[in-house]
Amino acid sequence: NTEGNLYSYDIMTRNCFGTYDQILKEMTFSPKMGEQFNYIDSSATRFHWDAWYDETTGVRKLVFPDENYAREVMQLFSIGLHELELDGTETRDKFGREIQTYDNVNIMNNARVMTGFTYTARRGNTEELFRATKSRFEPFRIDIDKHDF
Repeated sequence: NTEGNLYSYDIMTRNCFGTYDQILKEMTFSPKMGEQFNYIDSSATRFHWDAWYDETTGVRKLVFPDENYAREVMQLFSIGLHELELDGTETRDKFGREIQTYDNVNIMNNARVMTGFTYTARRGNTEELFRATKSRFEPFRIDIDKHDF
């Protein structure tokens, strides 16, 4: 949708001379990014463990936070897949293999940070009526019960 894309464009123009931290924070709280990278309503494993208990079977549901945005931040927006030399070539180990910059443990830990993001309430004077309960133009809020610490 055009308005959502313009919202992202506005973030970029507001922060074009700012710091990496400023733009990453604002993009992370952006509903457009949350929808695109699927971390909207991603919850802590603890939340699902407590909430999904079946008393009749005694079974709990173990659900991990969505890892998509956490991986993309590391792969596309910061350190990349492989370590690099000063000239931009990939660093290699003694066997000639590329040296990875992160592993699944790093992704899981980053994914824990990206939990609890949810929509703010819609402002009636500016947003479409068919999305009556959520705002796609206001920054996310963090639901503390679903956020992993």
